[in-house]
Amino acid sequence: MFNRMRKRLARWQLGWGVGVLLLTVFAAGARAQGSGGAPVITGTDQSEYCVAGDAITLNGVNFGAQGSRGYVVMGVPVRDGSGGHTFQDFPLSIKEWSDTRIRARLFLPGGADFGTWVATVHRDDGPAASQTFTAGVCAPRAEAEVDPASHHPLPVIDDLQMTRFRPGDRLIFMGRDFGNDRGIVTLVALFSDAAGMLYYREFPVSAEVWTNFRIQAPVSVPAGAVPGTWVATVHRQDEETASVPFTVIPAPPPPPAPTPSPVDVPDCRAAGDPVIEDVQRTQYCITGDFLVIHGEHFCNEPDGGWVTITSPYRDAQGNVHFQESRAAVVGWLSTQIHVQFIAPPASIPGTYTATVHVRRFDSAGHEVEKTASVSFNVVACGSGGGG
Repeated sequence: MFNRMRKRLARWQLGWGVGVLLLTVFAAGARAQGSGGAPVITGTDQSEYCVAGDAITLNGVNFGAQGSRGYVVMGVPVRDGSGGHTFQDFPLSIKEWSDTRIRARLFLPGGADFGTWVATVHRDDGPAASQTFTAGVCAPRAEAEVDPASHHPLPVIDDLQMTRFRPGDRLIFMGRDFGNDRGIVTLVALFSDAAGMLYYREFPVSAEVWTNFRIQAPVSVPAGAVPGTWVATVHRQDEETASVPFTVIPAPPPPPAPTPSPVDVPDCRAAGDPVIEDVQRTQYCITGDFLVIHGEHFCNEPDGGWVTITSPYRDAQGNVHFQESRAAVVGWLSTQIHVQFIAPPASIPGTYTATVHVRRFDSAGHEVEKTASVSFNVVACGSGGGG
């Protein structure tokens, strides 16, 4: 199974390189696609799909070969807040592509309504073909076409830690049944070519952390990628997948370079005292979890601070005591700190305390330690995560 995933990763890497090369060389002219003529969708493998967990199969002709494939988007009716709907396009992760058959991963965007949706195949040289289908409310089905029952339970993405990301930010997938063996994460990103035409391409990124219920991966932005609606997909070892959309926003412009001067060198010790506003969830798993601390004045310099976790434990006589241990910080920003939380041995469920420690100047100019703390609940949960 691992070999299949490794071959699939190699196929993405090869396809990514070939796709960029073809786009660069042939952007000015048409390319040979399929057996000739415009792409045509002749039908789907079923009339109704469970958009929370199905793969859609589009049958037809002239889709183009996999090595020069285009992309597929789904048009979804999204509530506009005033009682109406607007159709929005979301790119899909491709499961399979040939000249006569395409399989792509469906998902349910936030605010979307069920009913009639539209799948559109875009070929690299411009022509497109569309097909309506029914998005229904039903139990998810495995994507495996052989022995699908063995692939349950299916991976589920409950949420990302936020909806808007800048290049270099981290995606933290919160969900369940991702599998304990590391799989693959891909991004379907929006690109612009030399003529200003927009298109989508899917490429793999390195999963920095992978557990059965939490995955962390970077928002990598290759050359030519532009801000907009992107889609992240978790590929489990058995090739079952789960997708979630997110928005990439431009990186802020760099500030004008100041005139070099000792007084202009930023020093986190001169920042305000740290303030914790909240954490992203109400409870966490004792077997391991991710804690995101929100607040102010953390100062964007992780070397200047650290985080400790105070946890309860029970001794041999059954008495409850507390111990403080240093946590592994995986991301530190001025308003967010991302911590990989692992309870020490002998810890028990209950109320835990996270404390942010930073160095600051006091009113007399002396360096002192300043802290801010927040409590959170830790429960004994199974491999599916902490809800």
